[in-house]
Amino acid sequence: MAKKSRRVRQPVARPPAVPPTARPPLGRPETPVQPRAASRPAEVRPRVVDFREEYKYVVGDLKRIGILAGLIISALVILSFILR
Repeated sequence: MAKKSRRVRQPVARPPAVPPTARPPLGRPETPVQPRAASRPAEVRPRVVDFREEYKYVVGDLKRIGILAGLIISALVILSFILR
């Protein structure tokens, strides 16, 4: 448990009271709302992405990871024979 403090707590500063804002009267609005004309949604064209160009570095990274993993596993195997 935390050690109890003997300091007297300062009162919390509260923000000044703000009067409530005026709300519009409940009921129907004075101007009638006109329904919108039905419109077709804008056509969305799919963006063509050349993934070979976007991720050309991935193949090199995967090769490097594979080589490092092979080296580490072979080092562990060699060390297991040496330390026996």
